[in-house]
Amino acid sequence: MGYEELAEALQREGDASLVRIRDEAEAEIRAMKGAWVADLAIMARESLLISAQECSLARERGNAEAARRTGRILLEAENVLAIRLWQRAVSLLPHLRGERYHEQFQIMIRSLPAVGWSRISVNPGDREQAKNLLPGVEIGDDPSISGGIEAETADGKVMVTDTLEKRLERFWPELLPELMREVQGVSAEFVPAKS
Repeated sequence: MGYEELAEALQREGDASLVRIRDEAEAEIRAMKGAWVADLAIMARESLLISAQECSLARERGNAEAARRTGRILLEAENVLAIRLWQRAVSLLPHLRGERYHEQFQIMIRSLPAVGWSRISVNPGDREQAKNLLPGVEIGDDPSISGGIEAETADGKVMVTDTLEKRLERFWPELLPELMREVQGVSAEFVPAKS
């Protein structure tokens, strides 16, 4: 084999090696690209899964916060309504001083224990009747009393409050839930139906 043949054989072998190296490099690049694309796909799926979980958690937190706020708003509204109902009930107490009120007032006075009352407070409209029923007892006018009596012994050890306001106060825990149900039932009638 001569020099030219040797150079030509080396050239062919070098070209073949170069083609083989280039083919191997391209195959390795393709494999790396495939692995990279697969890794990206896995990361994308994981990212979507994490995002979906984060979205779900955020939605749950948002729903819980909305429920807390709604509950707080409803409680505040019910509290305002309860206060308004109380104020309205108190404002209606003077209307209970109808025809039969004087009989009820006498019953209240007669039901006082016999302990020697020294001072009694009544609505100014009940002053004369109280004087007649309890002679010798100091009768005080109290316009904040719609009806009934407040009585006290001289030593202040015995006090009785039997006023319309006190009776309403005692009965209020039973009355308020009934009023709230009634008001809520009435307000529900005026809410348009959802379609």
